[in-house]
Amino acid sequence: MNPGGRVAGAFRATINLIHWTSPYRWFDEILKSSQMAARRDSADGVESRRELFWLRRRYILSDCYILSWLAASIIIYLLHPQLPRWMAVLIGLRCFGILNKELGVVLFGICKVTEGGDVSASGRVVTLALINYTSSLFCFAALHGMLGNIEVQSLVDGAVPIAPLLQSIQLHFALSPAFPPVSLTGYLLVAAQSIFVFFFATIIISLFVSLLERRSREDRGW
Repeated sequence: MNPGGRVAGAFRATINLIHWTSPYRWFDEILKSSQMAARRDSADGVESRRELFWLRRRYILSDCYILSWLAASIIIYLLHPQLPRWMAVLIGLRCFGILNKELGVVLFGICKVTEGGDVSASGRVVTLALINYTSSLFCFAALHGMLGNIEVQSLVDGAVPIAPLLQSIQLHFALSPAFPPVSLTGYLLVAAQSIFVFFFATIIISLFVSLLERRSREDRGW
């Protein structure tokens, strides 16, 4: 067996295993089992109305889950001054889960509703990836506020410091901190977000390239 194949297979299995820690995966598997049962009951393998019904429910679940996390990440940022520090672990795990899911989509065609071996991006896939990217921005902003120890704690008066959000925006779109961290934890957080952005930017570029190639083939009638 090709060693590269073993490495890729192990990486794929690891991504898939981590994806099982998401509550979304468990609910989606319940709907998927109903979809597969409807497929088995259909005649000659033709998609039945029941199968399409469960497939649409899986799409709705995926959309609602990602949009709910976007709303939750904004709320987490707004409330982060009152949150206990141990919640930073859960917020960090959410960011890691986003990256793990998108890596599975791009590298192996898994962790999505219509699984396949190749990257086949659609407008919906790219849009949801960008929503996840925005969610991670607010999650990292909350982490900077809770753990970052940046030099400027607040630029305006108010209950929620805006400096952590500016720090996260700068790292998300420029890969450089807006404010210098003043502790080892702050430096590690900046490094972690930079690594996240680097991998996610590669993912987004891959999705856009796949989407453009798909549109080009459709225009040519292939």
